[in-house]
Amino acid sequence: MEWRTRWHITIRWDRAENSPSGVSVVERVVDSTAELRRLVDRARAGPQVVAIPHRRVREPDSTRPGPARSGCRGGPGRTPAPQSPPSLVRLAD
Repeated sequence: MEWRTRWHITIRWDRAENSPSGVSVVERVVDSTAELRRLVDRARAGPQVVAIPHRRVREPDSTRPGPARSGCRGGPGRTPAPQSPPSLVRLAD
């Protein structure tokens, strides 16, 4: 399984009217430090921005197929075999 690092950033404005999107809190997820730096620099330039917390998150890279639970490799165009619903057993009265 491959892992990737992403950054979750939250930008908070003093009032929703001062935000370009019309809300006081915007949350974004970026995939590179360059994107993170660009967002932080833009937010710091705004005098109405009151906080810019961000955190690094490691998560599985779901863009690459990995081995299935049965051990076979999945991939585009492969779908799992349909499962029949569990049968209902009626207990004797």
